[in-house]
Amino acid sequence: MNVKLAAQVLSRSVACRIRAYIALNKMPVTAHATADFIERFDRLFDVMNSKTPKTHHKWKKTFVFENC
Repeated sequence: MNVKLAAQVLSRSVACRIRAYIALNKMPVTAHATADFIERFDRLFDVMNSKTPKTHHKWKKTFVFENC
């Protein structure tokens, strides 16, 4: 699997474009669920790819167990 291609397809910009097409009545309203899924997957990808726990961006921080 090509991770770069998957990251491009499942990105926030694609979710925004889907929502824009919904607003222009070029896609059905039910596509909001797809846009939500894509945004969640993009956030998950950001969390799993982050390298530092200290950043200002909420979704770029590493996932850390506090009480392990």
